[in-house]
Amino acid sequence: MNESSRLLISEVNSQPLVPVKLETASKEQCANTSLPKLTHQTFISLACSESSPEKPAVSELTHQTLLDVNSQPFSEPSDQDGNTLISFRAFGGKCYDYLNATKENTEQNNKIMVEDFNEQFATGRMFSSLSDLRTAAYEYGKKYNVALTTSKSDKTKVYLICKHGGQYRQNKKAAKDNVLAITTEKDTKTRIRKSQKTGCKCMVYARCFKESFWVIRKSVAEHNHPIAQDPRAYAMYRSLSPENLLAVRRLLKERVSVSLIVKSLKASGVTNVIAKDIENIQQDMKRKDIITCPQETENSLKEELLATNSTGSSPAQ
Repeated sequence: MNESSRLLISEVNSQPLVPVKLETASKEQCANTSLPKLTHQTFISLACSESSPEKPAVSELTHQTLLDVNSQPFSEPSDQDGNTLISFRAFGGKCYDYLNATKENTEQNNKIMVEDFNEQFATGRMFSSLSDLRTAAYEYGKKYNVALTTSKSDKTKVYLICKHGGQYRQNKKAAKDNVLAITTEKDTKTRIRKSQKTGCKCMVYARCFKESFWVIRKSVAEHNHPIAQDPRAYAMYRSLSPENLLAVRRLLKERVSVSLIVKSLKASGVTNVIAKDIENIQQDMKRKDIITCPQETENSLKEELLATNSTGSSPAQ
């Protein structure tokens, strides 16, 4: 790098941030003005010369342009109420459903959910039976899309905790070739699985009195994780009616693909079922040896399902 190039770089980097105003010339002025041919040496001379108030130096223009381009912050997207969105969709990233909400609305919904929990499962509230308590927990969870499952229970007490409660424990599977052999680190396999457990403290603890009624002894309403907005997030709230279940089994016996069955259900208005649910039904039928008919009429059934998807009617009555 020669001395003139070093001087140019030093001049560009050391210029202070000054306001620069440029006047746009008209087409007539541009046409009547003969511009001299700028060479590399001329450019360096212009950059190194002192700037005047009327004509800023090239180095000032270069420095100001770089600052204008590189120093602009990202503007956060806002909704009509002026609330900042948490969604990443504005920047082209993957947007999760439970993040597609405003901060203000999320806090408000959580507040309503906590107040409803404290009212339904307040300490000292009584239920006539354990079944009534479980039903209340199920209806509450389905309303706010949270999952309360049984952790421990017997004839005298029950613990209902959030599905995300507790911590995942890695299980090690020892080699079964020789039970009496000393298990070494090489013989032990560590199972690596994704866990949904976040240590959430939300829970309901109830006890049975005089073998008749159940009383809430302790309850915690707060969750330490985002509340999913998708109603299909938990399998306990994804179910098929007896009629739809019968139709799914018939289609599985006819060897119709799982994806076509899911599309058909969505076309008929069943949106709380995912492909995994249909696969579970298929596996259950295989275990019970229900799927025994040979593969036949699949093409005709596919055409029927495609026609059903276009008309929106039920695939099986």
